[in-house]
Amino acid sequence: MSTRRRRAAIALIGGLALLTVPGVSQAAAPDVTPGTLSGVSVVKTGWWWRVNETPDQPAAAPPAVAPPNAPSGTLPVAAAVGDPEKIFAIEFALDAEPGATVTSFVLALKQSGATAANANQESAKIIACPVTEFWADGQAAPWKTQPLFDCGASAAGTAGPNGVWTFDLTSMASTWLAPGSSAPTSVVLVEQVEAPATFQVAFDGPAANGVGAKLVSTAAPATTDPSTPDSSVGGSDGSAGGSGGTGTGDLGDAGGGGGAVPADAGAVPDAGAVPGDAGAPVAAGAETPTTAGQAQAVRSAGKLPIFDNIPTAALFLIPVVLVAAYLMMLALGPAGEPTLTTVRRGVSRALETRRAAGGQL
Repeated sequence: MSTRRRRAAIALIGGLALLTVPGVSQAAAPDVTPGTLSGVSVVKTGWWWRVNETPDQPAAAPPAVAPPNAPSGTLPVAAAVGDPEKIFAIEFALDAEPGATVTSFVLALKQSGATAANANQESAKIIACPVTEFWADGQAAPWKTQPLFDCGASAAGTAGPNGVWTFDLTSMASTWLAPGSSAPTSVVLVEQVEAPATFQVAFDGPAANGVGAKLVSTAAPATTDPSTPDSSVGGSDGSAGGSGGTGTGDLGDAGGGGGAVPADAGAVPDAGAVPGDAGAPVAAGAETPTTAGQAQAVRSAGKLPIFDNIPTAALFLIPVVLVAAYLMMLALGPAGEPTLTTVRRGVSRALETRRAAGGQL
């Protein structure tokens, strides 16, 4: 396979792979024109010229001069025998918040119509590369002061009619708006040709309405603050055992602070008076205690205070003593109570006999 065919195959595979990447626009938006900005604004621009190379001794540096073929206010990109000679950078301010989903972000640039501003533009290849550090602007600034950039994630420019170039920067904008990202929202435009190619394309700057851009994005969904309590759980109406005490079923009645107490539970003392072995008192809106804990609390609430110091074994003997006393009472007399006539003697017996006969003392 020849070198040309191999390059064409690689370019085709790379293009197909780009189409399958989620969140990356498959085609530049046709409605982006130079001089119009939507969802974005231009913060600053600057460009650098290799001829103004800064020597090792700044004191001996020659004054920076502008090339005669780069009109004032333009942003040139040039290559000299396959090497970059002029590059420029542009910084944006995006109107979307971090976390937003970027649908598309397209940059449109208009070639300058000034004489000698462009040379061999038909063979020009220009790419946009994300800047990796903050930078200071300048015009025909010393080459050594250019910003650092990474062309590993570049976007190739497409030359259209009327000298308008478009660059699809969707993937870069997605990176800029990623949560926690601190990457500069800037790109550098640089040549991408090999020797012996030489060209220059000068674009009109923002002052001449030569820069246009459009950002289409969707705001990130609102998130709930985890520190804010959920009103649907444990609400004031006691729907889940809250303070209202109107919870669903038995759990709502037992868990709510204002719920009704079962009739057979006896008088329930204050929560602080419950003995330690009955488990922790149930606060309003707290979780419903377990079944075993409820039973123990009810039994403790129904027990009279006079039995607190009586051993459990002695409590079981009380019914037995009462039954024995009742049987003994039945055995002492026909009316169920003991007769006293058999024990009376002397005066007492005489008085009883006279009273029974209806006599007077």
